[in-house]
Amino acid sequence: MLADPDDMERELDAVVDSGARWVRLDVDRSQIEGTRGSDDGDHVDRVVDAARERDIKVLALLACTPAWARPAALRDAGTDADDREDNVGLLRRDVAPEPAFHRLRALLG
Repeated sequence: MLADPDDMERELDAVVDSGARWVRLDVDRSQIEGTRGSDDGDHVDRVVDAARERDIKVLALLACTPAWARPAALRDAGTDADDREDNVGLLRRDVAPEPAFHRLRALLG
């Protein structure tokens, strides 16, 4: 939905025609905040605005944490069970909302 404005318009019109009132929008955080504090989310704004114009609510799912936002130990973490347990502990201790979360919260009100 984010790639081409014409496709986005057609897809949102199809949502309206279907009677649906919600769309799911997967947002790649590493694309909107590739470096700490950067803000390149105009493509997300465009979708949210177009959906609102049609009275469609947006469920935005923020994914793909940029490398700079991950604890160093998770950047090259292994995949065995011990590593996964260590990673969960690091996430609980070190990961907190960053600017992209605040941006989505403000956009979606």
